[in-house]
Amino acid sequence: MNTTQTHLMYIAIIMFSTASIWIAENVNMGIIHIEGIRKRHTTTLARIIFIPIAYLILLIPLLKRTCGIDTPVYYFDYSHDRIQSFDIMFSYLLMYLHRYILDPKVGLGIVSVITVVLSVSSIIRLRERIDVTLAFFAYVTCIYFFSYNYMRMLFAVSFVFIGYSFCINDKRKLAIIPFAIAPLFHLSAIIVLIIHIALLNLKKHKGIVITLGVIGLLAFMAKPMYFFSLINVERYSSQIIINQHVSLGIGTIVRMIPIAYFLWEYNKEYRQDYRYMWLVVFTFANVIFSFLGYFVGSASRISNAILVFQIIYAVPLFVKEDENIERRETTRVMFLIYCIWMYYIISKNFETMAIVPYY
Repeated sequence: MNTTQTHLMYIAIIMFSTASIWIAENVNMGIIHIEGIRKRHTTTLARIIFIPIAYLILLIPLLKRTCGIDTPVYYFDYSHDRIQSFDIMFSYLLMYLHRYILDPKVGLGIVSVITVVLSVSSIIRLRERIDVTLAFFAYVTCIYFFSYNYMRMLFAVSFVFIGYSFCINDKRKLAIIPFAIAPLFHLSAIIVLIIHIALLNLKKHKGIVITLGVIGLLAFMAKPMYFFSLINVERYSSQIIINQHVSLGIGTIVRMIPIAYFLWEYNKEYRQDYRYMWLVVFTFANVIFSFLGYFVGSASRISNAILVFQIIYAVPLFVKEDENIERRETTRVMFLIYCIWMYYIISKNFETMAIVPYY
């Protein structure tokens, strides 16, 4: 498959999977009626037909692919039953699968299935709290295609999805469990756990939490190599790259402008809502770690884990709850444009990731 065909296929994946979710949700809400079938049965029909179709559209090309610059490494590790010293649980997962399934394509395919199912089901189960179609579109444009290459990171991020869904369902303490599991598969996700615990204690120990957060951030910025040496993870310390030319991080700033707008627009209604506070803190952290990614390779991985909350959950949550129809629809359209723009930016790196062309 050549480059043009690959891009067209990826766009088709986005369009048809999102359309399937949109149909399922509109049937579920009674907006779309099927003549001759009771509403209760049409809802069931939507769930057993259109949602599985969306899963299949996402999974079939993912399972068939051998592209991705990291894919040969995963295949080699799996085939040789090799444990690595970092992110030990992912290695144990591959070892366990290798014990029963020798074919790396099948074994790693199972990992991909788990990743997509955990991520998408975390979105769908929040249908009463967020605009599911909007959230799914954000996922498939901004997150999904990373799984064609960064398998380990996306597996960890799937647990971050679960944690954030618990937060939106007012189960903040329970969210600690998936947030604690995620770093076992990709260490960069530990920052989400740290920020979450800090936010849980912010009300009681505001001064201490803010002070420790500022000190920790400054220490990381000043000596990132020392931070990784403390936990003795050579994989991450070796990724630290000091650029000889200072970048202003314009791309990061531009990427955050729409999120800043949504924060400002919904400030009056949500400033006392803990979910809004979560968004503010994670937006601030994302800007910092995205900017650090220009100097510290691993910081960009941290930013990717943080991005999930802003992109997938926050704005679809505002849209779902907004009673101002004009503002709600304006926000919806702006967010759709933002996601398309994000996909365009991300797709420019597809060849670097070796997922274009598809094979």
